[in-house]
Amino acid sequence: PIYSSQGGTQVQHLNSGISGTIASLSIAVPTERVSSSGWQSSRSFLFVDEDNIRSWNVHAVHQAGNYVSQWLKRRALPWSPRFRLHGGWANVNAPGTANEKHAHDGYVAVCSLCNSSLSALVQCRSGNDGRRPIAHAHEEVTVSGVYYIDAPASTPIRFHDPRPCSAYSQLFHFFQVGADAVLPPSTSQFIFFPSFVPHEVVEHRGNRSRISLSVNYIVDLCGSPLELDF
Repeated sequence: PIYSSQGGTQVQHLNSGISGTIASLSIAVPTERVSSSGWQSSRSFLFVDEDNIRSWNVHAVHQAGNYVSQWLKRRALPWSPRFRLHGGWANVNAPGTANEKHAHDGYVAVCSLCNSSLSALVQCRSGNDGRRPIAHAHEEVTVSGVYYIDAPASTPIRFHDPRPCSAYSQLFHFFQVGADAVLPPSTSQFIFFPSFVPHEVVEHRGNRSRISLSVNYIVDLCGSPLELDF
């Protein structure tokens, strides 16, 4: 159920501009999430009214559409996916930082940019040490993804089988390779996955920060062409 694809030159040229926006924001605003020992923006980052981010959203939803369309085709379903952007944020992991095992819940927040209601991401509840998230899954979101603006050292992302005790079964593993699936990403790569799947990023061993964007979509199945709502 994991989809991986290179963004290509059309999206690669956006990396520098988005990276600059993230760099400025990370200096001005402290991290807003507790599931990472690195820096993470607010959950409304992908709603920012900038050309680079708007263009990235268009590329991202088409990649997500390819992912969902593959599964609809396998099941011979005639529907087309309609995507609603539920929220998205930027991640900066300096060497030595990590993103602990988590999934993403959904809630409605107010955009700090325009004061309108928008769908965003709920902050993980902290554990005993104030940094470890309690395991949880998406309530409303259907598809989640990550895009790597800069992925030095290919520090992997690890996906965990969401079913309890699945590691004890040799017949019914959620992933074909076993209970976990480990992907070493590269710069300008998209990875999409079902929103309920727990995942983590191991300690970053690169010599510079790993920068990425995370995104969540609500997917409605309908008879109309591929669409994206903000």
